[in-house]
Amino acid sequence: MRILAISYLFPNLCQQNSGIFVLNRLKALSKLHEITIVAPIPWFPFRHRLPSYPDLRSVPLVEELDGIHVYHPRFFVIPRFFKWLDPFLFLLCTLPILLRLCTKKSYDIIDVHWVYPDILSGLFLSGITKKPFMTTIRGKEAVCYGEKGWRKRLLDRWLKKSDKVICLSAELAEIAHAIGVDSRRIHVIPNGVDIEAFRPLDSSSCRRKLGIPLDKKIILSIGYLIERKGFHHIIDSMPELISKYHNVLLYIVGSPGAEGNYLPQLEEKIIDMNLEDKVFLVGARPNNELPLWYCSANVFCLATNGEGSPNVVMEALACGCPAVVSSVGGIPDIMSEGFLGNVFNLTDKNGLAEALDNFFSKEWDRQRIRKHMERYSWTWCAENVDNVYREVSK
Repeated sequence: MRILAISYLFPNLCQQNSGIFVLNRLKALSKLHEITIVAPIPWFPFRHRLPSYPDLRSVPLVEELDGIHVYHPRFFVIPRFFKWLDPFLFLLCTLPILLRLCTKKSYDIIDVHWVYPDILSGLFLSGITKKPFMTTIRGKEAVCYGEKGWRKRLLDRWLKKSDKVICLSAELAEIAHAIGVDSRRIHVIPNGVDIEAFRPLDSSSCRRKLGIPLDKKIILSIGYLIERKGFHHIIDSMPELISKYHNVLLYIVGSPGAEGNYLPQLEEKIIDMNLEDKVFLVGARPNNELPLWYCSANVFCLATNGEGSPNVVMEALACGCPAVVSSVGGIPDIMSEGFLGNVFNLTDKNGLAEALDNFFSKEWDRQRIRKHMERYSWTWCAENVDNVYREVSK
């Protein structure tokens, strides 16, 4: 089949880790189907002169990734305001390339990968081509969860018209059903993980390469430096852990994201708590370096208050690194076995500290963790999505 994928969130020359999970799934699917991707780039005049916005001028209009053609048309946005207009501006600016592609080839499915603002383009194109369109919900923020304004009303209306909706977790499936999506159209398919790239490596060698002390207990956390990711909760737990274990260090890998910049608050907290020699903000690191970090760590920790199916947890486990993670989104589904690590509730004031304390008091079988994760490859994910493709195309 020929699949036309549309995604607002997608890697590009300037943001190589942005939406990497979308690329990974489509790469796996490209072994089964012919995939074309339209991943528009938001634009407004003088954007590159504003420090809070990345300079995306060097992103090519067309590129090829692992044999897949990716188109990056620009679409006009009004920064910060009138966000209910984004789907219409997205459609207006991407329609020429979408129509040109559909004129050259007949696509079997329109596949939308980030609900807002790209869903309207998928719905509109489906109406023109008379082809089914499906949507993937990857997190609460993608469906404007908790909002009551115009963009939420529009999104809910459009989502109900999807022929199929893939949700990364049971929680997201419940949200989709509450919006009004027919349960028969909803499929829960978590992200996969690149089990070849993320695999166990010698811990000491990894630490030497990264300059991490060999004789310390290492807590690792990775993600965009935004408040939702909860890095401040992990920092708050450090004094108690240090008082008991003495040799504990925390490394946080990541940079500010589209939801904001929480870096100044994290830096201030570290200074106020006199943790400059215990907590390290190392910035963004290339994706191919992350296995070194996972294999260097004693434990991966994520204290997020909202997720779909976080890749970082899957990647850590695939490297054999046990995890201590908050019980939100698809995380309980991922952490289905006790030998993978500890799950805690953020509403419990002492939940994180107790989960980390409990972690360091036990021995963990990293080989068993790796063996468990080998079944959840991107190939496994693609095969599940392929079943939905075949069902919707009947």
